[in-house]
Amino acid sequence: MVFRRGFPTGLSTLAALFILATPFPVAAAELPVLAIRFQDNPVVDGPAVRLGEIARITAADGKSVAALESLEVAKAASFGLTRVFDTEGILVRFLKPYSSRYLIDLERKSIRLTTRFVTLPADTLSALLEAFLGAQPAAKGRSGPGS
Repeated sequence: MVFRRGFPTGLSTLAALFILATPFPVAAAELPVLAIRFQDNPVVDGPAVRLGEIARITAADGKSVAALESLEVAKAASFGLTRVFDTEGILVRFLKPYSSRYLIDLERKSIRLTTRFVTLPADTLSALLEAFLGAQPAAKGRSGPGS
């Protein structure tokens, strides 16, 4: 067995073939940028928060932007209430699959989300009316609303 630089000839050839056959990771500079910029005080409609409602998403691929805009990232607060939302959770929970295709530029901050319902669901409206009517004092001599 002939040795070159401390390796047997067969091993050095095998190592060279292995190195050439192994795919090299793509450098971060070669990946397209996926930028996500959050609004300061977004107002959302409905029971779910979608990424497109609270952030502006830019990328070279329009298909990925559309998919990300419709991505449900959290439950909204109750009607008329506000909750604090940490954007770091979006990166950890939802954007990991995109990290191999994009260089993700995400603002990391806490934002206040206010919920506004365009139309109230029937059960929420009836619960609000019952609570309102139940809190009204009864007039003297009347036992109910129709008496």
